[in-house]
Amino acid sequence: MRLRCLLCARKCFLGSAGAILAVTAAAKLLSAFGTAEVLGRPDHLLLLPYRWILLGVAAIELMVVGVLASSSLPKVKLLTLLWLSLSFILYRLAKLVFNVPDPCHCLGQIAANLPVQPATLDLLLKGVIAYLFGGSLALLISEHLAMRFTGSADSKKSTVSGRGWIGPISAARAQLDLKTEMNQAGNNQPTVGFGREQV
Repeated sequence: MRLRCLLCARKCFLGSAGAILAVTAAAKLLSAFGTAEVLGRPDHLLLLPYRWILLGVAAIELMVVGVLASSSLPKVKLLTLLWLSLSFILYRLAKLVFNVPDPCHCLGQIAANLPVQPATLDLLLKGVIAYLFGGSLALLISEHLAMRFTGSADSKKSTVSGRGWIGPISAARAQLDLKTEMNQAGNNQPTVGFGREQV
């Protein structure tokens, strides 16, 4: 039951993560082909124009969506999401360390057209990154512990089964050998009748 719930949670998480990344990648692509002046400015950390950064990150996100939609192992999908979200976290940490004043252009110029305050939108994006990172890490740890628990339970079950079957089989075999020896010994004993020995 616990394993079934874990598989259901993994399926829901991977589906929601793929939908989120597809939306953010589409927003980046639409913004990258726009005519905003900020697209030609270089990023203070990567030293590349925002246009190329948006295109590159959108391409990476679409590749991750492709991995999530493929028949890859679930562990590979979770590790891919963990790597992507960790990259976003390191980028934001670097901005804090180097005190970069520019806001994060994670959604490009589309964010400016949304009826949401920039600070609220930035907090929402931080929540999305935390969701991707925390969800993938938690599922990886949970599945690892579940596999260890299942393997330990199977080994104990096989050990108990072995103890339960080997004992009776050995006892029955020992009884059969004893009966055989007794029969052979009985056939080799002399028979006495009417006062004389008969062989």
